[in-house]
Amino acid sequence: MSITPEILDDHRIKFIIDVDEAKLGNAIDSFIHELQRTANIKGFRPGKAPRAVLEAHVGGSGALRAQAMEKVISDAYIEALNESSVEPLSDPQIEIIEGKDSGPLKFEATIVVRPNVSVAGYRGLEVVLPGMEVTEEEVNAAIDRVRKQWAELSPKDGEVAEGDVVTLDVSVSYSGSDLSDTSFDDYVYEVGKNSGIPDLDKHIIGATKGSVVYYSASIEESEDSDAERENHLGDKDVPDGPYTEEEDGPTEGIEVDEDRDKPAGEDAQALSLEVKAVVKDIEESVLPELTDEWVQGATEYQDVESMRVDVRNRLARYKKSSVRSLFPRQALNALNDLVKEEPPAELIEAEFGRAIADFSKRLEEAKMTWEQFLEGSENDGNSFIGRLHGSAVVSAKTDLALRAIADAEAIDVDDDLDDLLSQVAKRSNKSLSEVREHYEHSGQLLSMRSELRKEKALDWLLHNVHVKDSSDNELDNEFLLLSDDSHDDDSVYDSESADDSDPASTSEEEVAIEDGDSVDE
Repeated sequence: MSITPEILDDHRIKFIIDVDEAKLGNAIDSFIHELQRTANIKGFRPGKAPRAVLEAHVGGSGALRAQAMEKVISDAYIEALNESSVEPLSDPQIEIIEGKDSGPLKFEATIVVRPNVSVAGYRGLEVVLPGMEVTEEEVNAAIDRVRKQWAELSPKDGEVAEGDVVTLDVSVSYSGSDLSDTSFDDYVYEVGKNSGIPDLDKHIIGATKGSVVYYSASIEESEDSDAERENHLGDKDVPDGPYTEEEDGPTEGIEVDEDRDKPAGEDAQALSLEVKAVVKDIEESVLPELTDEWVQGATEYQDVESMRVDVRNRLARYKKSSVRSLFPRQALNALNDLVKEEPPAELIEAEFGRAIADFSKRLEEAKMTWEQFLEGSENDGNSFIGRLHGSAVVSAKTDLALRAIADAEAIDVDDDLDDLLSQVAKRSNKSLSEVREHYEHSGQLLSMRSELRKEKALDWLLHNVHVKDSSDNELDNEFLLLSDDSHDDDSVYDSESADDSDPASTSEEEVAIEDGDSVDE
């Protein structure tokens, strides 16, 4: 058998494959042997039916040859892929050139493949991550959130400020709409927490007790105007689904659609409304005094200092964990920016199909249908699917970029692949050669090798990308790659940018992360 690959363009290859008559004859004999073993032909015991009878049973010699040819073409195609180390993005387009009825077989198999993309500059790639220093302001804010749980409301004579609790009489009238006017008496809410009435916070701040505030605003009116009004003017709970915008996929998160907050229907239009708010009462939250006595009575701490130390430690751990989680995503985003070529549509659709399948599995695990999820989602189905498709584009770029690094760095995974196949062989009680032959014959060995190369390419990237924080301090890659439950004996910052201070002199209380400090927990 001879295999001749021909590159048609940047992401299509045609294999011209010649199969000699003897190989095709062997395939026909094997097919006849299988028929003799399995076919149930009246008047003959299994294995005893003559060849002529078997040929007639499947529709004649031509039908027999056609079925044998399907097997030969499939095996030859897989062999062509393995020989050329090519992973297809599409099913092959098969065209038989010669041998359909007799003689040697010659056919063409045309497939779509991944293009080779450029990631020029990947060795000098730089990633900027948020700083991990815990400030006094952040510690104070965290403690104030605890104090706020014990706050008491006190009447206020001055102007309304954010955080105050106000009591209002509110009336809303709609211009150019058949919606009926709405009014709320003794409407109580905390300023700054989004009342649900459009622009109310902006106009109520600075008002005083007894003030009457007038202003105009607008909302988007859809076909379901009453429901839209209720959503804007009331506390309408939306059930949570298993998806949030913070969740991302394997090396990529779901791309956010910039138009996701726009009205979904073509009939959506601006709805004008007039708002009148009478300020009846203003109260401010008075926090308890931060003393050792209060801390001991209201919290698990013994005094203010122990509370501050623990809060600082918790914030430091949270920041480190967040930055570590962000690091791979930011590194991949920076790498994707180097890819100027557009991924082929077939690769995008493959990634999109995988995203749909993964999310369907998550819904199934949550015992939720697509209809239930979309009903409880703030996004309509089209915008959600659109974001999934946007994520697939990012995933496709990531796939191409990591393969490019694997090629450029000549990453080898032969030993890793052997280890993986050995594990499969051990679990299945088969030999390594049997397992390898199975995956090779099924066409899966190439994809297994590619996935391992991509994993090692990502590992290379995360160990070699240049990382800084928002204050331009260099960060240590090894620290960023530590698991959150590991002991952080390594420096947060790169040793070349650290000062000569003795890390051992840093006490447990001094957990503010500064240039040159060690990380002790």
